[in-house]
Amino acid sequence: MMIPLPMFSYCLKIIEVSQNYRNKGLGSALLDEVIRFCKDEQVVSIFGEAKRDSEELRR
Repeated sequence: MMIPLPMFSYCLKIIEVSQNYRNKGLGSALLDEVIRFCKDEQVVSIFGEAKRDSEELRR
């Protein structure tokens, strides 16, 4: 007998790094930790929105 697993999605509302600390990898490290947490919690999708359209923000 198969028991269906609940499926979770997370909406990432805000990740922002102070302008004084940008381009040091802090935002990437924070996002990596969010992704790791979601994998551990068996989240099936994460979605959000970027403030500006930039190639660096897409991954």
